[in-house]
Amino acid sequence: MKSKQPARAKAAPPRPRIVVSNTSQRVATTTWRGETPRRTVIVVHSWKHVSAALQAAKEAKAPVTLLSPAGASYTHGAAFWAAIVKRARDLFPTADADIVLDCDGAPGHAMAAFRVGLKTVAFAGNAVAATRLMDIAQRHDAKLVDRPPTHLDLIHSRDPLAACQALLAGREG
Repeated sequence: MKSKQPARAKAAPPRPRIVVSNTSQRVATTTWRGETPRRTVIVVHSWKHVSAALQAAKEAKAPVTLLSPAGASYTHGAAFWAAIVKRARDLFPTADADIVLDCDGAPGHAMAAFRVGLKTVAFAGNAVAATRLMDIAQRHDAKLVDRPPTHLDLIHSRDPLAACQALLAGREG
């Protein structure tokens, strides 16, 4: 009678090492990291905020960046912001504005944003994911940026238009 020997577990193959040679340099040159934005950045939470900011920017003839709330891709989704961008382009065709969806650290949300046509996406994930997303963004003629420092958040503003007008006129609002 043959004795049954316990089967030996096969050694797992070694995990590949991830080596990123120039990620930090590439991220720094492709995003706002280390740069001061030249535009006034306003955090917008709804269409009412977007239209107020665009109206004020049009009146002041000032370029603006409209930024979604942090992690808005989780709550509103990329399609919602794509609809906001389309409506903004239709109603304010001469406004010099970028509308940015903040995807926090979710690379899948950033890819969804590129698929629905958004051209600027803020991403706070790791450098490896950011490098891959930058390649995807280039294929979609879009850009991946770090969340810029903001000048005004309209969440508690009773009169978003007046707050934006005051900011763009150089007064504290």
